[in-house]
Amino acid sequence: MTSHIFISSMARSGSTLLDKLLNSHRNLTIHSQPFPYIFIEAKRRFYQIINHPESYYFLNHYFGENHYQIDQLNGFLEQSRWKRTELINLINAQQGYSGQQTSHDRYHGIDTILPDEIQGFDPLLRKLLEALPGAEGTSTGSKEILCEEFMPYLASHGFRTILIVRDPRDVLTSINRGKGEAYFGKPRPTLFHLRNWRKSVAFSILLEGHPNFLRVRYEDLVTEPKNTMGEITDFLRISPLPDHCFEGEIHDQNGRAWDGNSSHGSKHGISTSSLGGYRQHLSIEMTRYIEYVCFPEMRYLGYPLEKNSWNSAHLTCFREPFDIRRPELPQDYSQDPVHIKQEKQRQSWLQGDYMKRPPDEVLVQWFLSPAVFQALAEAVASD
Repeated sequence: MTSHIFISSMARSGSTLLDKLLNSHRNLTIHSQPFPYIFIEAKRRFYQIINHPESYYFLNHYFGENHYQIDQLNGFLEQSRWKRTELINLINAQQGYSGQQTSHDRYHGIDTILPDEIQGFDPLLRKLLEALPGAEGTSTGSKEILCEEFMPYLASHGFRTILIVRDPRDVLTSINRGKGEAYFGKPRPTLFHLRNWRKSVAFSILLEGHPNFLRVRYEDLVTEPKNTMGEITDFLRISPLPDHCFEGEIHDQNGRAWDGNSSHGSKHGISTSSLGGYRQHLSIEMTRYIEYVCFPEMRYLGYPLEKNSWNSAHLTCFREPFDIRRPELPQDYSQDPVHIKQEKQRQSWLQGDYMKRPPDEVLVQWFLSPAVFQALAEAVASD
């Protein structure tokens, strides 16, 4: 049986539904976003060491990243040292943070279980998970959104890692409509969200084929829940979920009926009602903008696209429909001429002659790795 599990995703991609379903298994205890500040602090410390200019979004989207590569982050995580007092302060500081979804009473007594100091992010996360209450004899794990960059390190250290992805058009709908702001804060620019969505796909391609990694599509989870969860439980080396887990109410980690966290109201059980919601809530201009920016990844994942989606006119004609009230991100982020040029250049490389592709160091900066670039280029060429 798998000992430790880690789940991540772009926000509003179905990771909460997945952690609730997995937690219903008699052999699993899955905690929902128990340690977001620990992950943020790990990246903050790393950025400080390498003099990275980012000072707010430590869990960043990696597009255009030229200050480090993933192996450097992995090396830092391996050598990082964590004092008990620092960890307790971070856990206490999480209270009231919307990104922390585990009941506060579950942390009671954790300070008496942690050693004075822990070296390495792998033993740190294991110790933190084991310090939280769970059913005796179960495998334990957690879900943290926007933490995909930790997955290569954790997978290499024996964590079973699962990344769930969702149609970016529905992701943006969920973020910006209904209760989206309550779940994910004040509006951010559309392009910023889409680059974070592409980050999820890039890491899923980077890890594809790794024995400790599995990618799941939200659409498959809600339309074929029994089959999809069967693939997941096989991956985790545990028995399938019983049929009653797919019928009626879903319960949270405290045993209460879970109404879901949809942006458009309560949902009991597994529901397909949010699929394709962008058709009712997004303008044609925004839908085409998303399809252009995410075209290679959507093609790679098998999401349906309009025939004229890959047209740069959708990029240049777009105007941000939301009021961006964030000092760290400008209102014109999605229409910034520099960003538009970057997006066009990215698409040009993917459409170009593979034999004339940019050097590997350029591909790492803009695609995370040459392997990701190749996979996307092949998806585009198969169109």
